[in-house]
Amino acid sequence: AEYCAGYKNDSVGEMVLRDAAVKERLIPLDMLNGFNHLEEVYLAYKQSRSIFEYIDKRYGREKISEFIKYFSGDVSGPEMFKKILHKSPENFEKEWMLYLKKKYWAQVQGRDEPAKYGPYLTKNERAHIVHDQGAAISPDGGRIAFISTKDGYRDIYIMRHDGTNRKKVFSGLEFLEFEGFPISWEKDNRTIWFAAGERGIKKLYRGNIDTGNIEEYKIEGIEKLNSPEVSPDGKYAAFAGVVGGFSNIYVLEIESGRVKNMTDNVFENGSPGWSPCGKKIIFTEERNEYSRIAVLDAASGVKEYLTAAGPYDCLYPRFLSDDSMIFTSDRNGIFNLYAMDIETKQETRLTNVANGVFYPSVSDDFIIYSYYEDACYNIYKYLRGGEAEAAEEKEAESISFAEMTPVKGGDGEFLGHINEAAAKIIKKETEYVMEFSPDIVFALVGIGTDMGVTGGAYLTGSDMLGNHNACLLYTSDAADEEDSVDLGG
Repeated sequence: AEYCAGYKNDSVGEMVLRDAAVKERLIPLDMLNGFNHLEEVYLAYKQSRSIFEYIDKRYGREKISEFIKYFSGDVSGPEMFKKILHKSPENFEKEWMLYLKKKYWAQVQGRDEPAKYGPYLTKNERAHIVHDQGAAISPDGGRIAFISTKDGYRDIYIMRHDGTNRKKVFSGLEFLEFEGFPISWEKDNRTIWFAAGERGIKKLYRGNIDTGNIEEYKIEGIEKLNSPEVSPDGKYAAFAGVVGGFSNIYVLEIESGRVKNMTDNVFENGSPGWSPCGKKIIFTEERNEYSRIAVLDAASGVKEYLTAAGPYDCLYPRFLSDDSMIFTSDRNGIFNLYAMDIETKQETRLTNVANGVFYPSVSDDFIIYSYYEDACYNIYKYLRGGEAEAAEEKEAESISFAEMTPVKGGDGEFLGHINEAAAKIIKKETEYVMEFSPDIVFALVGIGTDMGVTGGAYLTGSDMLGNHNACLLYTSDAADEEDSVDLGG
């Protein structure tokens, strides 16, 4: 099913497969008859897709239809391989695994280990798979908050900037969000913001890491929200919110609770971040299946794209200063860290790693990020050198909520394209006419010494949408004086 879906194998899927092949931990073929018993279900999906892609490339696409044919005939796995590929599953497995190793070892040649750029702060290994993600540095650079699955659930932890004194501060949170940038600090260095769900309702949370106290902010009308980011002056929280299936960047005025949609379009907007001056919001916007980075002047409502529209993603933008930023991109097939001079648009690649860099967070002296390795996500430190000077510390300028100007639209051309495509599909605009078709037809005839001949029939039907249905039940036996019919709908 993963292969037949026809989706492109994205950089994250390739990363997971590459790591498994290079680290000699591909799942054996005879364990892929189901996923419930596996610890790395995502890897199993990507391996399954890879197997059929290899069969397509090596043996021809018609062989895949033969697999479906024999599988529907309840032929065993070993027999299928012998009938279709004329070899045992064991020999096919060796052949396919060798193909993956050749492919991915070639990709990692000349790549660096993350330790080249700075030390690791957490060190998880496959013996106990843990994801440490979404790390955020406190404004004074002294502490790091992050999400970890160390105890089997997503919980929020705090540690010192050198990785010591690690402790859990918030746990038992239902559906703790880790999309975009899941954690943001206030300037007091002890209050963090995050998003989670409670009985299916998404909320913003404001927690004190020293006392454990939590405040809730339920945003009416927002179906889903994530990636909260507090403004430098502490008055606002920008976040990504979903309404009616569309994701936009919103700003919450913390004191009054008022909310404003700053990007009003049909594209997927996410990962907002404030400039040090507090006047601009940087974010990602997905167009034509790829994300690029844009910046919005909150006062004027002017939006500018910072990265090009290419066949690759640019994600996780964060300001280094008012005039420079960092982000990650898979333009070379692997998510690496980049810096950009916003005025000149000149880019500098900061890392050249084998797997992927995610969730970068900035301080004056270093950058931290999550790195995928050996089925885990670990937090590493990138020691800042000459790629960008530390921003001069200055008081953030205050902007009033009323002065904030949303940017609306920008999607007219896209909507026109969608409407044209829809018009080709819609053949006529007549009212829907309900027509029933059978779902189940069942009949039974029998004979018994006590009842004689007996019989019955059962018919259910529904319309195309399935929200109207009817049931006809007929029973009869020799002992009855008359037949019975039950009609329900």
